[in-house]
Amino acid sequence: MDERFLIMLSVLITAPVNRILNMVFAAMYTLLMILVGRGSISEWRSFYVFLAGMEAIITSMIFSKALKWPRLPVDSL
Repeated sequence: MDERFLIMLSVLITAPVNRILNMVFAAMYTLLMILVGRGSISEWRSFYVFLAGMEAIITSMIFSKALKWPRLPVDSL
C-alpha cells in the first residue's frame, strides 16, 4: 500500500475509527512479529529475532498510545 493512501485515510476517517483501527492492526502486527521472532530462533538468525522484538515493542507502544488517546465529545469534531 502506498504511504500517501494511508496518510489520506488517517486524515479522512473519524478519530474514533482511526483509534480502533490503530489498536486492531497494532495488536495483529505485534502478534505476527512475536511469531516471526519465535520461529527464527537460531544462531544464524539472531538479527531477525532482534528486529522482530524491536518491531513488537514499537507496535505495542502504538497500541498503548491509541488506547490512551483522549476521547472527544462527538459535537466537538
